[in-house]
Amino acid sequence: MNPDMECNEAGNLGGGSEMNPGISSKQAWQGRGERGAALVVALMVMVICALLGATSILTSNTDIQISMNERVYHEALMNADAGVQWLRTQDLEEMSGFANMDATNAALAAVGAATGIRFQIPQPPQFVWNDPRAGNAAVYRVRSQGQDRNGGGQVVVEAEIRVAFQEGEVRSEGPPGYAGSN
Repeated sequence: MNPDMECNEAGNLGGGSEMNPGISSKQAWQGRGERGAALVVALMVMVICALLGATSILTSNTDIQISMNERVYHEALMNADAGVQWLRTQDLEEMSGFANMDATNAALAAVGAATGIRFQIPQPPQFVWNDPRAGNAAVYRVRSQGQDRNGGGQVVVEAEIRVAFQEGEVRSEGPPGYAGSN
């Protein structure tokens, strides 16, 4: 045996620790304290990755909900616009005398069920004024209420429609309720 080397209590030579012969107990204790740091760093990285994943899932769910709402809104808007376009083809003067639009809406619902275009006319067209720039053509205010196919969204569109005179047609008086003459 080398006289400079001493035996420790475990019988190891060189003053090493029990677990690592040849390493002092002070060095072994410092090494043990650093082994847990890697575990803490790994756990922190995993927690950050999990938070990023949860955030991206929530963001994508919100985006899906927004796009579904946009689809419902646009479908209801297009159906309401279809109602205004349909009103442009009708005799608004005659329709303005209706007490309500129940019979018209029932007929529209039957046609809409087959075509997928769903709109209602909530009230009869209202005469607003005669447009002097258009030869005193009658202007009516109309409303159309469109719905999406599931009935979850509704849009009401209000428009003014100028009734153009047919060629050769001469009007001497305005629509019902009009006090002046053309």
